[in-house]
Amino acid sequence: MCADWSKKIHKQDRLVLVMPSYNQCIKSLFVFHEGQAIGSKPPLGLMSIATYLKQEGYSSVEIFDATLGHLTPEQTAAALIEKKPAVIGFSVMTDVWYNVWKTISLLKAALPDTVICIGGAHASIYSEESLQASGADMLIAGDGEVAFKQALDAMTAGRPPGDLNGVFWKNPAGIIQIPPVRLAIVENIDILPAPDRRLIPHEAYDTLLSHLKSTTMITSRGCPCNCVFCKLNVQKVVSRSPRLVADEFEAIARDGFKNVEVYDDTFTWHRKRVLEICEEIIKRGISIEWSVRSRVNKVDHEMLSAMKKAGCKRIHFGIESGNERILRASRKGITKNQAREAIKLAKQLDFEVLTYYMVGFLDETLQDANETFEFALELDSHYVAFAILIPYPGTAIYLDSLSRDIVPMDHWRDFTQNPTPDYHIPYLIENLMTRQVMAEFVNKAHFRYYWRPRRLLQEILSIRTIGDLSKRLSMGLKLLKHHVARVSNKKDLEIGKIL
Repeated sequence: MCADWSKKIHKQDRLVLVMPSYNQCIKSLFVFHEGQAIGSKPPLGLMSIATYLKQEGYSSVEIFDATLGHLTPEQTAAALIEKKPAVIGFSVMTDVWYNVWKTISLLKAALPDTVICIGGAHASIYSEESLQASGADMLIAGDGEVAFKQALDAMTAGRPPGDLNGVFWKNPAGIIQIPPVRLAIVENIDILPAPDRRLIPHEAYDTLLSHLKSTTMITSRGCPCNCVFCKLNVQKVVSRSPRLVADEFEAIARDGFKNVEVYDDTFTWHRKRVLEICEEIIKRGISIEWSVRSRVNKVDHEMLSAMKKAGCKRIHFGIESGNERILRASRKGITKNQAREAIKLAKQLDFEVLTYYMVGFLDETLQDANETFEFALELDSHYVAFAILIPYPGTAIYLDSLSRDIVPMDHWRDFTQNPTPDYHIPYLIENLMTRQVMAEFVNKAHFRYYWRPRRLLQEILSIRTIGDLSKRLSMGLKLLKHHVARVSNKKDLEIGKIL
């Protein structure tokens, strides 16, 4: 059943934007599974869309975050049915596609007159497949704020979305209408208001990285780099002006937050902009802790000194591999020496440093992976995360794996068209290492890194509150429990020298 596009909606009608739960999602390949994450994060993308829509006169927009209760599709649908909204929008990542698909099927049966829209990363990659397979009426690929508002404007006039960039929709016969431009891009994000953080219950979100009242923000979109494992290379970098970034920092501090996690994919991509942001924060006397994600080849002493003076406390660096050949093949565009210099400099300036590594690149051997672990030990950052590389849809490494028959079929497209609960990823890059060997590597890497005597002492000395102590003990015990469980059940693992 498709939407009746001749039926008008009104600007005061209830609109609900939904963050789907990870209940029944794709099964994780990481060491930390359900209940072991490093905190729950506010749905920043939905907050931005909701705030923009409110600014444009849609007065009854709300956010429903199903992750907070780890809700099933049935529970999510029941809660939404009770609200009886005129329009429902879902944010869709690949991992939660089944949950969204199932929830929509339940909603359509109970709320046939409600217009349902899907958006997000997965919807942007498999647009026609996602819209066709689901009961949704409309799909937005790319940036959601302006495109969604334009589609709603059409519905307030009692007509279908029409030819809007990034907006796919079903006509009364169920045929998908393709937009003139497949991706909606907001070229100037300065036109967007800062997210209204009153839209969500901030006390429900937390992070292990700080004991302070925390929130998140984004100052730019996209990434200038072209890593093979990333889906972001479809969008050029667009950024908010330093003045507006400082305005948002100021408002966040005024609202009582003491810590901000800046979720830009590469905050430091533009040196002059970073310095201007820091200058504004310092000039205004804004007192707040913040953290960023950066590349090791995009920092220097002057920049880091300015960031430190402006309140930046933590830097997340994606290192990915300790093997130069793998680094080149990953198109990361960095070297081991650049990593050494960046981490050394950040430590000298007393930043808390987090580094990230992956195993499972094309043509990567166990020996290469072991080099990554040794390099992580050498860099000795405060926190590390090792992960198995998942060749997700939309990434260059997935396309390369398909072309080489390492991944024999486009299983993500099949999953989109025929989603199943608790999906086990059937294909990784296993031409030189099996997933069992990779899983054992990741498990041992975490255990050996964090259970070193010196590392344990550092962790103990960093504890400031009872809450900190409880969280760290919980994480440590879960890590130990997981390690013991893996070690005691090796029958499915290949024999090999790991670490």
